[in-house]
Amino acid sequence: MSTAPTASPAAAPWEAKRRPGGSHLLRKVITVVVAAAFLALIVWGFWPKPVVVETALVARAALNLAEAERDRVRSVKRSGTVSATERDRAEGEASIKAAEVRALEFAIQVNAFRLAQARAALVQSKTAGSAQLVPVKSPVSGRVLKVMQESESIVTPGFPILEVGDPADLEIEAEILSRDAVTIKAGDSVEIEQWGGEVPLKARVRRIEPAGFTKISALGVEEQRVIVLCDLLDPAAAAGRLGDRFRVEVRVAIWHHDDVLVAPSGALFREGNVWKTFIYRHGRAVAQTVTAGHSDGHLTEILAGLTPGDELLLHPPDNVKDGTPVTKPKGT
Repeated sequence: MSTAPTASPAAAPWEAKRRPGGSHLLRKVITVVVAAAFLALIVWGFWPKPVVVETALVARAALNLAEAERDRVRSVKRSGTVSATERDRAEGEASIKAAEVRALEFAIQVNAFRLAQARAALVQSKTAGSAQLVPVKSPVSGRVLKVMQESESIVTPGFPILEVGDPADLEIEAEILSRDAVTIKAGDSVEIEQWGGEVPLKARVRRIEPAGFTKISALGVEEQRVIVLCDLLDPAAAAGRLGDRFRVEVRVAIWHHDDVLVAPSGALFREGNVWKTFIYRHGRAVAQTVTAGHSDGHLTEILAGLTPGDELLLHPPDNVKDGTPVTKPKGT
């Protein structure tokens, strides 16, 4: 009697699979590392980058130098050592540099308040609802000069609402013809006229803008003009109620001499390339050739041809010639 061979017991399912080797595990680790690096690159690409800016330090060296120069000039006591022009220039330069420092400090305060307002708006937008009001405070003390947004409305960040300024700290913005602006330099003396007061105000040129602009004159002529900024030297009380964007007339002194023979510009006329005038002499008009120098439109420097005390005809009519009998109005 034969016996059948005994069958081996069936193997378990988990025993039928081969366990992973070392190379298979290494491939899985490399795959995970590559995926993580790719994800990190994507996150880094969308991460906000810092804005590249240029920075500079505001030094008070110019103000300190101007004040030191002014103090040295003041310390000179001997008469005639320093001229009045040099003393005025030192005083004016110190005043101009002090005004520039105040302007820079004002700009720093404004930027600091803008930063604080932006941070406050960011915090409130995260914690408050859409109906929450955001208080807006003025960065400086002063008076409201202009209101841009009068009615209630939704405004975007950076939208101008109103202008605030100090009327006691004014600067003069003069529009000068470009051909005249090239003769002006910083520090030149300025007189402010037609501002409403009886006496002209004293000022000094602080800056001549490097670029001009085109403006149509009242006669329809295109003119190239340049902005010249001037600082008032007189105290604020002398300017009275002079305020922002008021109209004034500016006279800039580009040349100065203490002893000059001048004649009214309205008494001079040209014949070809020669300047002439009429002298009133014994009831007749006597033509006289003159050599003219500097002129401000009202008075003209006379280099030769006239002597002090000569009586000239103002705006002579065309029918007046050399030797024409003339008479003066009664009472003159």
